Amino acid sequence: MPNGGELLRKLRLERALTLEDLEAESGVSCRALSNIELGVTRRPTAGTLNAILAALQHCAPVSMEERRAVYIAYGHHPPCPLPTGAEIAAARAGWRGEYGSDYVPTYMIDVSQRLLAWNGVAPRMVGLHPRDRRTQHFENATTIDLAFGLAQRFVEIENAEDYRCSFVDTLVRELRLYATEGWYTPCLAAAQQRYPEFKRLWEMEHPPPVSPIGCPVPLKLRLPGYNDALIFCRVKIPFVGDPRFQTVVWLPVGTTTWRTWTEKMVQV
Repeated sequence: MPNGGELLRKLRLERALTLEDLEAESGVSCRALSNIELGVTRRPTAGTLNAILAALQHCAPVSMEERRAVYIAYGHHPPCPLPTGAEIAAARAGWRGEYGSDYVPTYMIDVSQRLLAWNGVAPRMVGLHPRDRRTQHFENATTIDLAFGLAQRFVEIENAEDYRCSFVDTLVRELRLYATEGWYTPCLAAAQQRYPEFKRLWEMEHPPPVSPIGCPVPLKLRLPGYNDALIFCRVKIPFVGDPRFQTVVWLPVGTTTWRTWTEKMVQV
C-alpha cells in the first residue's frame, strides 16, 4: 500500500498537474508539497491535507476512499461529510443492482442513518406488500424512525424495549467517531426531540460492545395472520468502498422464521 506522499503524488499526476499548478490551486508552497510527496514531512496538518485535496478535487473528483486513505496514512481521522445528491444517486444505482433482488429484507443507509434505498421484500418485514402505497412513509425516514415509531405503525414489536436499548448501544458506538462533523448534532437533536424514549436511552451509560457489528438483540415481529413471531437479526456491511454508505441486512433467525419467510413472505 503506498504511503501518504505516494498517494498524493499519484493523484496529482493523474490530473496532469505540476507542483507549481498545485501550489496555485491549493495555496501550499511547492517546497512544502515536494516535502510531503517525498516523505520529508512525516505528518502534514489536517488543514494542509484539506487544502491539497480540495485543489485536486477542483481538477477531477477525488473519491471518498482515496480521501480516507490519505488522511489515515498520516494518522488523521478522515472527515466524513454527508454524501451529496449525486453521490447518493450513484450509490443507489450500484446498490440496487447488487442487493435489489435479495430474498431477505435489505436496505441502504448513510452515516447519518438516513434510509436511502430498500429491496422489494423489505416492506414485508413490517407487514406491507412491496407495492403498498404506504411504503412512501419510509422515504426520507431514518433507522431511528424505524426503531422508535415508524415500524410500529404497521406491526407489533414484541421485544421493543430490549431491541431499542441494543439499537441505541450500537448507534452510540458507531456515531461517536463523527462527533465533530457538522451533521452530527443536528441529526441527534432532531431525533431526541421527536422521540423522548430515544433521548432517554441515548443519555444513559452504555456498556462495552457485545458484538462488533450489527445489533446483537434480534427483533421479534408479530405480523397479522401469523401465529408465531418472526425473528430477525440486523447485520450491517459496508458498500461501494465508501464508509458513509452501509447495507443493512435482516437475517431470519430460527427454523420457524426461515420457513415462514421463504414459504410465505417472499412469494409475490
